[in-house]
Amino acid sequence: MNRIIRLNHKIVTEKPWVVLIGALILTVLAAGLAAGLEMELSWVALAPKGHEAVQEYEQILEDFPTIDTAVVLIEAKNYETLEAIAGDIEEGMNGLTDYVSAVTTGIDRDFALDYGLNYMSDQEVAALSYTLADPNLDAFLETLAMLMDQMNMELEKGNLSVEEEKLIDSNLRALDGLLMTTLAGLQGSDGGTGDEISEMYREYLTDFLAGDSLMTSDDGTMTTVMIQPSFDMLEVAKLGPGVEAMEKVVYDARAKYPDAKIGITGMHVVGRDETASVASDSQVTTLLAVALILALLYVAFRGLTAPVFTFIPLVFGVIWDVGLVRLIIGRLNMLTVFSAAMIIGLGIDYSIHLYSAY
Repeated sequence: MNRIIRLNHKIVTEKPWVVLIGALILTVLAAGLAAGLEMELSWVALAPKGHEAVQEYEQILEDFPTIDTAVVLIEAKNYETLEAIAGDIEEGMNGLTDYVSAVTTGIDRDFALDYGLNYMSDQEVAALSYTLADPNLDAFLETLAMLMDQMNMELEKGNLSVEEEKLIDSNLRALDGLLMTTLAGLQGSDGGTGDEISEMYREYLTDFLAGDSLMTSDDGTMTTVMIQPSFDMLEVAKLGPGVEAMEKVVYDARAKYPDAKIGITGMHVVGRDETASVASDSQVTTLLAVALILALLYVAFRGLTAPVFTFIPLVFGVIWDVGLVRLIIGRLNMLTVFSAAMIIGLGIDYSIHLYSAY
């Protein structure tokens, strides 16, 4: 070790220009390596890249790239406005063919009418068989009245759960919908042809049986639009531009409907925000560390010479470190992206010792 130190001392003191030129060459090479360093700022990047669990997760994302969805939440005063906004959002999102694979603004009512019974239990289907077998309204009203009487008896006893109380409200809304459908049909049938009346009743009954096309809150003032991005959260190159493109559609809708509240969220949005936040915070932290250290050196040594002389080798060292990271590891994650600030704080000590001794 003594021989190594003596040799280093001899080279530095006898051939300073060779050392300086060599250091500059190494710095240029390291800077070139550092320029290609990737920042993987997702939670997955915190785990070892070759880990079995990481490989399995990446395989799932490759097989199912739309495992996460983006959600647009819309709040307006009436259903008509909700429907108009949702239509504009759907049209705008479908135009983002590079980033969006599918948009869902509500339920598929044709699917619900064709296959809805398949999602009910055998007991529920058996209970509905009497109602569905009768083409008249008598059976439906009798079944609804029976259910309401049973629910009212349980309600008086205090035995109803929250879900069952919601079922009462649902039944009341079903009865109200039936009455409104009948009334609207009677009012609209005046003067219409047989085909027109038949189609009108078909539309009313579709609304009654399948519900509204939008999925709304109980008070009818809120709805959601589900967006399936065509990229996953690990595709950093698409994450930022893709989320920004979807946000622009939302911002355009906000400008068109200023009285409504429209926002977008989801794991893609959160991932983009985290990536931008970490990248910004790492830069701010590094610059702040440099500024504070320079200020302390200026106060401690009462001049600008000390900060300049101590920071030259420190900057070289940071560049070499980042270049080695690119060569050996190849990436930075959410934790190691702050390493530059830590290296500056720790590496300045050696320069201070040498300068103080000199």
